[in-house]
Amino acid sequence: KTGGLVIFDRICRTLHLLNFLPFSSGRDLLFINVHPALLSRVDTHGKVFEGIVQSLSVPPGRVVIELEESDQEDSPLLDKALRNFRQSGFKIAVSDFGKERSDFKRLWRISPDFVKLDNSLLHAAVKDDKARRSLPTLVELIHQSGSVAIVQGVDTPEQLALAEQSGARFRQGFCLSRPNSAAYWLKQKNAWHPGQQAGG
Repeated sequence: KTGGLVIFDRICRTLHLLNFLPFSSGRDLLFINVHPALLSRVDTHGKVFEGIVQSLSVPPGRVVIELEESDQEDSPLLDKALRNFRQSGFKIAVSDFGKERSDFKRLWRISPDFVKLDNSLLHAAVKDDKARRSLPTLVELIHQSGSVAIVQGVDTPEQLALAEQSGARFRQGFCLSRPNSAAYWLKQKNAWHPGQQAGG
C-alpha cells in the first residue's frame, strides 16, 4: 500500500539486469518473475523498468517476463499487462504449468513465448508409466500452440533423460546447474576465457 513492493521489485530487477550484462551474448535470455500484485502498476512501474532496460542497452527482446500460471485469471488487468509488456518488446513466459488448475484455453489466450512445466509433471513421469507417456504429448501440444516448452525440476540423470525424450527444447534443474551468485559465475566465465577482464 505504501509502494514498498514496487521499490523492492525495481531494485531486484535492476540487480538482475546488472548481473546479466557480463554474461549476455547475442542469444542469452534473462527471465524475470513478476509479482501478481504489481500487474496493476504496469503503466508506471513497467515504463520505469523499460527505461532501466534501455539505459543498460539490453535489447527488450532478450528479457522474458515470467508469470506464474496459477496466479493468472482471465481479466482485463492481465490483458492490459500483457499488451504493455509486448508493446515494450519483452517476451512472455508462463511458469508452473500443470501445477493445479492449469487451463489450455487460458494458455492459448495468453499466447506466451515460453511455457515452463511444473516440476511435479516430471517427477510423476519418473514413477508412473501413464505420466511418462503423456509428457511428450503435453510438450507437443505446447509447441503446436506456438510456445516453447521448458521442463523444470530436472534434478537427477533419470529425470534429465525423460526431459530430453519429451521433446522440450529447454531443461532446467539441479542436474544441469545449481544456482549461485553472479560473482561465482563471473569467476567461472573468466576461467573459461583466460585473460578476459570482468565485464568485458
